Amino acid sequence: MDVTTKIINYERLILKESNRLDESINILKQLGADINIINNEIIINGKEKLRGGVAINPCNDHRLLLMVVALTSKYQERVTILNAECVNKSYPNFWEDYRKLKGIVVVATPEEGAKLNYEENN
Repeated sequence: MDVTTKIINYERLILKESNRLDESINILKQLGADINIINNEIIINGKEKLRGGVAINPCNDHRLLLMVVALTSKYQERVTILNAECVNKSYPNFWEDYRKLKGIVVVATPEEGAKLNYEENN
C-alpha cells in the first residue's frame, strides 16, 4: 500500500554543516523517490521499491551515506556509493560490520567513477 507522508517544521535541517535537507531530497530523487516541497511541506509519496541503479555521492556527509545504505532493501537495482570512506567519521568499522551482516559491498575508486566491481559475501 502506498502512503503519503508530509513533513513540516524542517527548517533546522537547513542550518547544519550543509543543507542536509536539499542533499537528502536530491539523493532520494536520484534513487527514484517521489518527493517534493510544496508550500513549506515536504511531501513524500511512498513506494514499495526505489529504482536505484545510480551512483550516489553523499557529499562527504556520513549521515547521508548511512541513509542510502539504510534503504538497500528497497532498491530494484544496485546502487554505488562514491566517497564511501566518509562514514569513517562516525563509524570506522561500518563496512566491515556491513559485510558481516551479508551486505553487498560495491567497490569503486574515484578514478573509476561509477564503474562497478561487486563483492558479495556468500
